[in-house]
Order: sequence, then structure tokens, then C-alpha cells
Amino acid sequence: FDEAERVLQQALAVRRRLLGEHRDTCNTLMFLSSALADRDPEQALRVVDEGLQMRLRVFGPDSPAIGEAYKRMGRIQRDLGRLDESERLLRLGLENWLAALGDGGAEVAAARYDLALTLRALGRHDEAVSLLQKALASAEAVLGPISMQANQYADELVRTLLAVGRWQEAEARLRSAIAVLREARPNGTPLLFFLDAQLAAARLGLGAAAEARDLAHGAWLGLADNPNIWAKDKRFVLETLIRSHEALGDDEAAAPFRAKLAELAGRDY
Repeated sequence: FDEAERVLQQALAVRRRLLGEHRDTCNTLMFLSSALADRDPEQALRVVDEGLQMRLRVFGPDSPAIGEAYKRMGRIQRDLGRLDESERLLRLGLENWLAALGDGGAEVAAARYDLALTLRALGRHDEAVSLLQKALASAEAVLGPISMQANQYADELVRTLLAVGRWQEAEARLRSAIAVLREARPNGTPLLFFLDAQLAAARLGLGAAAEARDLAHGAWLGLADNPNIWAKDKRFVLETLIRSHEALGDDEAAAPFRAKLAELAGRDY
């Protein structure tokens, strides 16, 4: 991103000089904020805010470009742990997009998804679930039930349901998703193994420890050697498998999976 930042800074200087307050200048500010977000989030916020103020003057307050700027700022504030401010900004973005674009589109679904993540971080799980359900319904209708966005929203919805012990709702959602994915991908996909692991967590919550163990073990066999799977997802599979063995009183069987879990600590892949 250092090279990208340098190029964008140069492009921004040219656009400021030649175009002044213009759509392309606004967009360059937003691109620059993305390049800065990881290295210097405070500077990224200042850049987005400058872009927001310019967009308000160039496009007016009702343009969906305003909602997009609020969304960027809300995400950065969430990453910085300023959850109340993140919620405020993401709500402004959602309200803007609903007014400008109407309900049901992919952009509004994405705005609901971002707000849901902040509300979940605030511990407001029921509100997060409601927003994720709406986002998922829109994504499935507009982009398809196995689109990348639909899979992402469904994953966060299930994670939220599992986190608050809404086991039956999680199980119903997972069984439906697994059936759709098996029909669409008859030759299989790694996602099916992870869905099985999530289903194992739901079944364990409902007291079906032996079924949970078998599901989680199958998921681990399918994902353990896949280098493209995030370590956090492998840790989830292992944690579910270990808890299943523990629920069955089989501590010895859990031991090798605890060792695998320790190996994955602190890793991304």
C-alpha cells in the first residue's frame, strides 16, 4: 500500500490543481483513505471527512455518494473501537442509501451488514440478527443465494446466532444453506465443510454431542490441509470438535486436537 499511497497522493495533487472540487477529486480522496486505513486510520478518517465535505458541496446531501463516505468512516471508527461513533455514522449511511436508492438493493444490504457488525460488537445481538436477516434476504434476491455477498452475510448471521445460543434458528438456517449449496455445487466445495462445522456447533448446543463430534470431525478432515482456509475458521472447527469430545467425556480423544489448536494460535492461515 505504500506505493499505492504515493501514487494516489500524486494523483490527488494533480486533480486538486486541475479540477479543484470535482467528482474525480472526491473519488481520489476516498481511494487514498483506503490505502491509509491500515497504516494510519486517523489520517484515513481525516481524508474521508475531507472527501465527505467535498461531496456534499459537489453532489448535495441526497446523493448516495454521501452514504458511501459515511460507511467508510463508520468502518474505520469500528476498527478503532469507537463503536458508538461507528453506529452513528453507519446509521447515517444507511438512511442516506435508503432515501437515495430505495430498499432491497445490494448497496442497502451492504449498509445493513456493516451496521450489524457494529451493533454485534456493542453486544446488541438481536438488532444485529434482524439487520443481517434483512441484508441476507436482499443479497439472495438480487445477487443469488450462493453469491459471495450472500455467503458472507449468512456466515455472520450464523456466527451471531451461535454466539447467543439461538441454536434452533442457527440449525434451520444452516440446513437450508447446506441443501442449496449441495444442489449448486454437486462436486463439493470447502464451504460445505465449514457449514458442517457450524451445524456441529448448533447441534452441540442442542445436546447432540455425538452428532456434533462426527460433523466437526468430518469438517476438520476436509479443511485441515487446505492452505486457503483462514486459521480463525480452522480454530472454530477445532474448538467445536474439542468441545464435542469433552461433552462426551472423551478427554483423551480431544488431546491431539488441542495440540493442533495450539499450533494455529496467532496465525492468519
